[in-house]
Amino acid sequence: MNALTNIGALGSASLEVVAGPIGEALVATGLGIAVAVPAVLAFNFFTRRLKLINGDLDDFAADLIRLSRKANFASKQLDTSAAKHQADNASSVVKLKNEAYA
Repeated sequence: MNALTNIGALGSASLEVVAGPIGEALVATGLGIAVAVPAVLAFNFFTRRLKLINGDLDDFAADLIRLSRKANFASKQLDTSAAKHQADNASSVVKLKNEAYA
């Protein structure tokens, strides 16, 4: 930016006018790259770790849902078998009463 200002002020684009500001711009660019490259590497590292953790959590959630459905199904089977057992007991009690009064 200083190079353009100096060219406008002096009216010429000689090497002496633009060399200093262009050198400053190159140094600033080098510093920017020196800061940006490690930042991008760190960003990619942490993004990859988060994706792996997210995948592990998705797998855990799927396993948890599968287990809860299996446990719920097993408890429903227990409930239906218990209800059937109670119904069988109730019908046998009715049969005993009927036989006793017959």
